[in-house]
Amino acid sequence: MRKIAIFCVGTGGHVLPAKNIIIQLNEEGIENENIIVITDKRGSQYLKDLKTKIYIQEIYRSKIGFVGYILNIHKILKTLIKTRTIIKEEKTK
Repeated sequence: MRKIAIFCVGTGGHVLPAKNIIIQLNEEGIENENIIVITDKRGSQYLKDLKTKIYIQEIYRSKIGFVGYILNIHKILKTLIKTRTIIKEEKTK
């Protein structure tokens, strides 16, 4: 079975629904070895009690809006490349 990747970053509003999905997948018979989570440092705090493999990425957040994203496109691209590498190495869906 190929692995399932779940992406969630930030605070509980995004991470807790992802956590509930993982719990539901476990209840449906999908084992933790077949699930990975990609999140940021803040999100990882909500997932500590799961036995799923968690990758922590540095996700750029602009404090000055859209312009901040434009000026830091290299940071965004770096994160995307790292995430794509994880997905390929883990052979996820």
